[in-house]
Amino acid sequence: ELLVKAGRLFRVVLELSPEDERALVNWGGALCLRAKLLSLSPEETAQGALEDLHLAAVQKFESALELHPSSARALTSWGRLLQDAALMQGKRDTS
Repeated sequence: ELLVKAGRLFRVVLELSPEDERALVNWGGALCLRAKLLSLSPEETAQGALEDLHLAAVQKFESALELHPSSARALTSWGRLLQDAALMQGKRDTS
């Protein structure tokens, strides 16, 4: 899967440059996209994986904010994750 490969590449960037806030934010973004795609799955077993992806994305955004506390990109991406999670929760509640 391309988004998994993207995550691996962001990890390599961080191994080379541990202070790269952009790599953390982009990795979190890739995890968010994986969660969005997974949310389209009708299988209920996807719920645990969806939560794991959200938690992993939050960890990336938190790490980016530890490096750069005023990172607008990290804050905006985290906000979008919360919006998406709320929408997904709403869809599950109405089904």
